[in-house]
Amino acid sequence: MIYLDNSATSYPKPQSVIRAVEFCLKNLSANPGRSGHKASLAASHALEQARLTAAELLSANRDDVFFMLNCTDALSCAIFGLLKPGDHVITTVFEHNSVLRPLEMLRKQDKITFDCALPGPDGRITAGTIDALRRKNTAMVIVNHISNVCGVKCETEEIYGYCMQNGIVFCLDAAQSAGCETLRADMADIICMPGHKGLLGPMGSGLMYIAPDVNVLPLRVGGTGSQSESLDQPVFRPDRYESGTQALPAIIGLEAGIKTVMGHEEEICRREKRLAQLLTDGLESIKGVNVLSPHKVQSGVVLFNVRDIDSRRISYLLDRDFDIATRAGYHCAPLAHKYLGTMSQGGVRASVGYANSAEDICAAVAAVEAIARSE
Repeated sequence: MIYLDNSATSYPKPQSVIRAVEFCLKNLSANPGRSGHKASLAASHALEQARLTAAELLSANRDDVFFMLNCTDALSCAIFGLLKPGDHVITTVFEHNSVLRPLEMLRKQDKITFDCALPGPDGRITAGTIDALRRKNTAMVIVNHISNVCGVKCETEEIYGYCMQNGIVFCLDAAQSAGCETLRADMADIICMPGHKGLLGPMGSGLMYIAPDVNVLPLRVGGTGSQSESLDQPVFRPDRYESGTQALPAIIGLEAGIKTVMGHEEEICRREKRLAQLLTDGLESIKGVNVLSPHKVQSGVVLFNVRDIDSRRISYLLDRDFDIATRAGYHCAPLAHKYLGTMSQGGVRASVGYANSAEDICAAVAAVEAIARSE
C-alpha cells in the first residue's frame, strides 16, 4: 500500500514506538502516581521521563506540558476552560471542527461570539486580517498552524506578536505541524497537538502546552493521586489538567515518537514539502485535475479534484485499483471547503509522511492520470 493519509494519522509507526508500547504493556502496567509499591513507582518514573521529553520538544518547563487524549481534547480544554460569558473569539475559515464545533456550541448558548478570518489578497492570514475582526471583548485568537484541508500555513509568529500587544490569548492548533515544524513554548500562549500524527505516536495520545501566566480551568476533574484527602481539584501543575488514570502505553509510545523526530523537524519539513511539490507539479500536468492547494507548497498536504467527479469516487478508485490510501470529502472543516468552493464534491487529500518516497509520489500521479482518462 502507498499511504498518503498522514494528515489523519501517521503510518507506519516506527519500530521504536511499537517496541515502547509493548515494553510498557509488559513491564509498566501499574497505575502511575497512585501507589507506593515498586511497580507503581516505576510507572511514575516512566511517565515523568516522558513528560521531560515532551517539555524538551517545546523548550518548555515540565510543569507546563500536559498529556491529553488527542488534539481535540486539548482544544476543548483551551476553549471551554478559558472563555467566559461575553467573550469574543477570532479564528479562521481554515479551522477544523475541533475548534469550530466548541465555539458554535458556546455561541448557540449565547455565551460567546466568534468571527472567522478570511485570507488576504495574498492568500495569507496575517495580523492584519485578525485586526480587522478585533473587538474590545476579543479574548482569544485560535489559529490552525497548517490547514488539514489544503496545507496553507499561517503566519503564527506575526499573529502571536499582535496578540501579545493587545492582551489577547493566542491558541495554536498544531495538529498538522507537530513533528514537521519546530514548535517552541514562546510561539503561543497555548499549543495543542496530537501525538499520533507527525509525532509518530499511538492514537489516544496528545500534548498541550499552557503558558505559566494563562489560567485555564481543567476540562476534566477527578482523581489525580495527589491531595486525595481534599474534595477540591489540585491547582498545581501538571495535576490540575491530568485527572484519571493516564494512557501510559500511548504516552510511552509517544515519547519514542518524539525522540525519533526531535531535532529533525526542519529536515522532515523540507522532505515532505519536496514530495508535496513533486505531487503538485505532477497533478497540475494532468488534464481535468484541479489542484486546490497553493502551487508553491507550504506543507505536505495536497488537495485536488478531478473535474466535477465526487471526491469520494476518486479516492475509492485510488484505493481499489492502485492500493493508494487518500482521504476524500470535507475533512471535518466545512468552512475551508466553502471558501475553496468545493462544498458540492469535497476534495481528495493526499498527505505525505516520513515514510513516503519519490517513487510513491510518481505512482500516485500515474494513478490519478489513469483515473482522469477513464472516468
